[in-house]
Amino acid sequence: MKNIFSCLFLTLVFVSCKQKDTAITSPTENKTTQIAEAEKTVNLFYQCIDNKDYGCATALFGTSFYKVATKEDLIKLFQRLNLEGGEFKSFKIIKWEKSAGKQDLGADNQFRFECEAIYMTKKYTERFLIFQKGEQFKIEGFKIF
Repeated sequence: MKNIFSCLFLTLVFVSCKQKDTAITSPTENKTTQIAEAEKTVNLFYQCIDNKDYGCATALFGTSFYKVATKEDLIKLFQRLNLEGGEFKSFKIIKWEKSAGKQDLGADNQFRFECEAIYMTKKYTERFLIFQKGEQFKIEGFKIF
């Protein structure tokens, strides 16, 4: 009987220690994870563009963006870029930054990415404003230069 209680006690201690270890994350680790998640949104956007799956790309945009443009407008823009620039080839992130989100828009954090999008005959600079709302990352601003 004493062995059973000892085993239960050790199990309880092990489980409680394990929970404390997983609950502790440093601000740096959390920031790095958030940036990586926001970057995944940018990567997925360009994967959709590369596949000419513009419906996939529009799904990455959030409600604030669609207050100023429609999905149809966005699809027409993607088609025009492909027509004028030729086949999409690649992209690279030029710079990014993270800042506190706009609470009035329900954003926990916001990320700005500036990318160089390379098409067959043209290069564009594209800027993304990505809001983190809970676990979701949505493009709420998009500008092409």
